[in-house]
Amino acid sequence: MREIPIEQKRFKCKACNTVTTVLKGTVKKGVFTCPFCNYSEKITALTKIGLPISKKLFALEYVDTARNRVFSKIKSEDLRRLEEAIEKFEGEKLSLQ
Repeated sequence: MREIPIEQKRFKCKACNTVTTVLKGTVKKGVFTCPFCNYSEKITALTKIGLPISKKLFALEYVDTARNRVFSKIKSEDLRRLEEAIEKFEGEKLSLQ
């Protein structure tokens, strides 16, 4: 993960050298297409009525000691901490109002 200038149209992954075209995306006219296997399905089939599509944490963003914006790949420890935070919030959210 890294931040790129808004005017940049493409970038190459430093790990695998795959070139990504920023505006190409994986959804067109309401149909999601997997960029790896080309499986396609309507977005509406991927969610429940009235609820957003589920999200998956894949990176962390933070500011380092030199005040630079940095991104890092998510680790199992990060996911564990997220689950703990969600559980704590669910247990206390009514008292926060």
